[in-house]
Amino acid sequence: YPNPATDEANVVFSVDNAQKASIEIVNAIGQTVSTTNINAESGRNLIMLNTSGVEAGVYMVRVTVDGVQRVKRLMVK
Repeated sequence: YPNPATDEANVVFSVDNAQKASIEIVNAIGQTVSTTNINAESGRNLIMLNTSGVEAGVYMVRVTVDGVQRVKRLMVK
């Protein structure tokens, strides 16, 4: 959120144990536009992604934790 985003988008996810996580913004043809690697804390995590340099369009935000991926749609205007 917010969706659509302008300058930044917030990604919220939860993990059972502290571990590494990867958050990617992927365009419509499957190219990774940005990657953020973090050390996720146990419980709820809030990550702010800078989208100011991302062209307007529809993207997928892919969160990978311990080999498990979750994908959400993101619009940037």
